[in-house]
Amino acid sequence: MDKKIDLKKNCVLLFVLNILVFLSLILFKVYFTKMGYSSVLVNSALIINVILLVIGVIFNVLMFKNPSFCCDKKHSVIFVVIFIIYLFINTFGVVLINKPLNSGYTKIAEELSGYCESFMCQKYETVNDGTLRDFVINNSYLDYNGVTNEVQIHTKYDSKEVLLVEATIFSQNEMFSEDLIKNQVEAYYNNFGVKVDANVIKQAFDNRFNGSIKKEKLTYKVSEVYDEDTLVGLKTTITLDLKQG
Repeated sequence: MDKKIDLKKNCVLLFVLNILVFLSLILFKVYFTKMGYSSVLVNSALIINVILLVIGVIFNVLMFKNPSFCCDKKHSVIFVVIFIIYLFINTFGVVLINKPLNSGYTKIAEELSGYCESFMCQKYETVNDGTLRDFVINNSYLDYNGVTNEVQIHTKYDSKEVLLVEATIFSQNEMFSEDLIKNQVEAYYNNFGVKVDANVIKQAFDNRFNGSIKKEKLTYKVSEVYDEDTLVGLKTTITLDLKQG
């Protein structure tokens, strides 16, 4: 009778622990990804957690099919200890492993945040893109006729260096101004040792149907923005590709 009771308790206990592992591995994945942890580390932890869950489910099935399998009181203690180790590894373990892996990203992120403060960003965030990080700035500015336009700057970097800076500035077709566009991004690009040229922006506007124009390290491109068949504005893109020097 005791064996049957212990077996029933162990089955229920392991089933509950399997549910907790399933829910927590999803939460760990979401949390670690949101916090910008190394994608390799996050995916490795997820695979290990899934394997542990599969093993737990297999044990649960075997316990139902074979009354003599894992029916002692000591097995319930083993299940709980394994679950505690699982939680410990996914909290302290992953955090400690990630710290040296993320040190390079952290250093660059702090530097970019400093740029953003001097640039007077209105809104910014860091997006985890695999082995890359994307520091995204969202600003707005008033056109000469008082209309608000959007500016978005993407700064992509790995654990060693910044690889790409790309600014997109939206403007009205009839209110296009190379000087006003330059003023929206030049302070940020100055941090990377390059100067935005208003004359080249004007050349890119005149050349907007034929492609982009490159001068020194910057590539300028102006394209028209349509809503169905109606021209609603212009998009100026200024790109600094540091991978190409």
